[in-house]
Amino acid sequence: MEKKHSLPLILAVALTLTTLVQSTTLVLAQEDTLAVETAQPTTSQLLVIPATTSLSDLVVETTSDADQIKTLQVYYQQAILQYRTYEREALVSQTQYQQLRTLSSLEEAVVKTKLAESSRDEVLATHISLLFFELRSTLGVNLTQKEPTLKALELSFTALKEHKQQVDAVTTRDELVIVTDSFIELGAAVQSVSDQAQVLITLGRLQTVHDNSRVTLEKIAKEFENSQLSPSELSKQQRALVVTRDADAKLTSLFQITYQDMERYSVGSRWTNLQEGLTDIYGNLSQLLAYLEELAQNTQSS
Repeated sequence: MEKKHSLPLILAVALTLTTLVQSTTLVLAQEDTLAVETAQPTTSQLLVIPATTSLSDLVVETTSDADQIKTLQVYYQQAILQYRTYEREALVSQTQYQQLRTLSSLEEAVVKTKLAESSRDEVLATHISLLFFELRSTLGVNLTQKEPTLKALELSFTALKEHKQQVDAVTTRDELVIVTDSFIELGAAVQSVSDQAQVLITLGRLQTVHDNSRVTLEKIAKEFENSQLSPSELSKQQRALVVTRDADAKLTSLFQITYQDMERYSVGSRWTNLQEGLTDIYGNLSQLLAYLEELAQNTQSS
């Protein structure tokens, strides 16, 4: 089964950041200008995805999806490490403010929060772009769901880049409160399209294995037809083929049911409800492959 990216952890900090920023309005009623830090990290903050670039532009620029995925995977790990640093600094500054209750400590907390929010948006934009290229290059995915999901990923990417630009442009505490609150709805949408894309990628890869197994099954069946087996041995192999074909038919049905469930479930519950379906497909596919391996061995010995 495919391992999910660590998206929930990244989204979870949004509520913490919201609480931190909202505390500024309780202490300072006036609108002060933020002394925003201009120094930026050198290595891990070199943007692979420029703020003005769309996924459509990236598709044109890259030589292949595989190359783009490799580049993004490296940057994604760097971006996560940078984000975690900013997150720790934001939480430390929040603790210091709670202890000191000074304007300078409050200012530090807000500045660190802004850096953490901007870094978080960059991580999520990279996460979404990775899913876009992975899904686009995955065979075996139902096209009626693949194309809309690719479009939704592109829209999420654009929304995250726009939100990051809004965060970077913030100059007052009140503005930071507003842009922080606006992420809650955006984060939920990103989580939803991320879940859907990961389900489709997993389904596509499992479907590809299943398609290949069906070709193998037909080849094995023809081998048995052309083999010189005794009536009893032939009857035995035919029974084995029936069991294997039943397993294949059941797997085909499970794929159909899972795609139907994707359309039926609500956005928030889609991934959780589909976990069981994916597990069933994986288990049945493993069983089918075991049957095929046994049949192949029987063919070689006949």
